[in-house]
Amino acid sequence: MATRTSYITSNRASFLHFSPLFGEWRANNVHIKLVNFLTFNKTTTNSVTKTQNTNNLAAFIWSLADLLRGDFKQSQYGRIILPFTLLRRLEGVLEDSKEAVLAEVEKVQAMNLPEEAQEKLLLRATGGLSFYNISKMNLSTLGEAGIATNLEAYIQGFSIDAREIFEHFKFNEFIGQLNDANLLYKIVQKVRQTDLSPRTISNHDMG
Repeated sequence: MATRTSYITSNRASFLHFSPLFGEWRANNVHIKLVNFLTFNKTTTNSVTKTQNTNNLAAFIWSLADLLRGDFKQSQYGRIILPFTLLRRLEGVLEDSKEAVLAEVEKVQAMNLPEEAQEKLLLRATGGLSFYNISKMNLSTLGEAGIATNLEAYIQGFSIDAREIFEHFKFNEFIGQLNDANLLYKIVQKVRQTDLSPRTISNHDMG
């Protein structure tokens, strides 16, 4: 309990610094990409709001860890919680540009261009972001029946760099394991109900 409390109340209790949960994984450029994706936009918050947001983020992390306890090893928590947190963060950032990207998808795909060429065209519709998602789904629309298949398809809708992070964590494998343990739907519901957008959670707290 002491370790948990010290991390929740730390002045630097950012998501990526919960090392007792997540273990050592900062070995390559995937860590750099993850930090970049989690901390896109400049945001400002007052000290009261910042403290509350930090506590909310800590509570969110531990609530997911509590769901995983007993079915997964502690060393696996990070490879589940990190990708889900990234996914929720990306949803918040993409909210304003998602419709514009979806409107361009069919036109771009009809050109039969290589994926990298398609990506360049679709990025123009994001209004300056470095990634996008072409799936019509989000965490709130995955449903319960077939949730594993739907979530995997949703992840595949991301642009190359974003997908690479999920692949690094072997996220598809954990999706299957969570589904087999009857935890996937519970985890998704917990994540989708948590606002991790840059408007709510600052870059400092995320990274």
